Amino acid sequence: MTPDSLQAALQLHRSGQLDRAEPLYRQILAAEPQNPDALHFLGVLMIQRGQSLQGSAMIRQAISLRPDAVDYHVSLTEYFIQSGQWKEVDESIHRIVSFGPKNHALLIQLGRRLSQFGRQSGAVDLIKLAISAQPQNPEYRGMLAALYCNIGRTDLAIEVLREGVKRHPGDARFWHNLGALLCSSDQIDEGLQAINEALKLKPDLVGALANRAVALRRLGRHAEAMEDLRRGIEIDPRAPQLQNNLGALLYDQGRWEEALAAWKLAVEQAPNSPMEHWNYGRLLLLLGYFERGWEEFEWRLKLPGLRLNRNFKQPQWDGSDPTGKTILLFTEGGFGDAIHFIRLVPDIIARGGKWYLECQPALVSLFEGMPGIERIIPRGEELPEFDMQIPLQSLPRIAGIRLEDIPNKVPYLNAPRDRVQRWADRLANDPHPRVGLVWAGSNVGQGDSRTRSLSTFAPLAAVRNVRFYSLQKGTESQQTPPGQLDWVDFTAELHDFADTAALVQNLDLIISVDTSIVHLAGALAKPVWVLIPFQSDFRWLTDRTDSPWYPTMRLFRQPSNQDVATPIAQMVEALREFHP
Repeated sequence: MTPDSLQAALQLHRSGQLDRAEPLYRQILAAEPQNPDALHFLGVLMIQRGQSLQGSAMIRQAISLRPDAVDYHVSLTEYFIQSGQWKEVDESIHRIVSFGPKNHALLIQLGRRLSQFGRQSGAVDLIKLAISAQPQNPEYRGMLAALYCNIGRTDLAIEVLREGVKRHPGDARFWHNLGALLCSSDQIDEGLQAINEALKLKPDLVGALANRAVALRRLGRHAEAMEDLRRGIEIDPRAPQLQNNLGALLYDQGRWEEALAAWKLAVEQAPNSPMEHWNYGRLLLLLGYFERGWEEFEWRLKLPGLRLNRNFKQPQWDGSDPTGKTILLFTEGGFGDAIHFIRLVPDIIARGGKWYLECQPALVSLFEGMPGIERIIPRGEELPEFDMQIPLQSLPRIAGIRLEDIPNKVPYLNAPRDRVQRWADRLANDPHPRVGLVWAGSNVGQGDSRTRSLSTFAPLAAVRNVRFYSLQKGTESQQTPPGQLDWVDFTAELHDFADTAALVQNLDLIISVDTSIVHLAGALAKPVWVLIPFQSDFRWLTDRTDSPWYPTMRLFRQPSNQDVATPIAQMVEALREFHP
């Protein structure tokens, strides 16, 4: 058979005419049983037809005849990927890399496939090899930077992009991507310079305008950010990134309905993008539009940055009759989220079925009295068998919770009686009003607007004869209290939330930033005052000084991002009038 025969078969193969290509391959092999190309291509065709074992055997035979043919190894690796043989994939990649940068186009093709299946490390090795063969190829370098971002190595992505702007100083994409990554890594000044370079090269680069607006917003330069976003929308009114960023900027300024309209449009423009739905859903809830809000809130499970989706093989419970089923409830997010939504569990469990609850170990003792739960499993321990699962924060949607009928009967949690009594005995001789104090959230150092320093609450010392009890845990608990505060710190003895709840039940009032303690105090029906940042969590709604979730809660709101003095002064006056 001639090379023309093989080429004819290959052309038919590539055009999808497998029925015509196969007999030609077989004719070639009848004349030349050891023709490696014919074996290779027929093997690929057989795999495409679902005859994987025969096909992979032919490709292996081709490799035995020509061991250094990179394209043969790539085809075999593709088969391993499709069949989920990941050990074999890794071994095959190792062999391909050992051949050096032969056929860089095939290396890129296989790198893309590995990335699609989440095998980023192998993809990185292949793309780096392709770059060594084609160091001036901008697409390869951009792909490598994207892969590094996928595996959380922003530092390496930045290195790749720095090399990219050196080799391709006229390519706006490198400047833009470098600037965006620098800004996201808190190197905002340098990031802005890079984005500015991108916009000099390509003034209508909408993504660069959107990302520069994000950086300017973080610097508080809202007018300039708005100008970039308006300009970007003029260029491309259908770009969801612009509407999403516009919504965030309007949200920062407390222009809720305008932000809602922007995020609604972003959702319409990008109906499959989790971030747009997530932003839209939280604002719907903040404004009290619960029915649509809970639906949109489900998109949190698809946000890779939150990492809330547990990817269970069992389906998520949809609210149908659970009789005869075993269902796993599990907490997600922070401690406060779990304490907040655990209130819904008794009514949900009353629908029937067997229910397990998985939660953070620190919450187990606190939740043990919850009626109807078959068993509580500390997170990290082996789970029992179950038929369906549902995260705790998905229950409001199932229960159909609306603003006007929020279940707010308290207390719905109680500390163990023996622990409560121990604190009652220890504090029996303290005649002062006892005020628990928390000043920092759990995301310190991550731009958490809820967190304050202990000194922020120093003005409370102006109210005489009040004793303050620290309830602050974590690194922020090491702050030295202002000298004028009458201060007690038993936090070293608080090992879980049941311990904390026992102490809280022996205090008269809790004053705190928006963190888990406020949910605990509210669930225990203790008076609790919360310092609410200007951009607040959805559950505190807008403008209200009370909370429909917790009858014993009072909200002290910042009137602007910079003004914390006003709500603290209001707390001081309220504390003067407080009588346990």
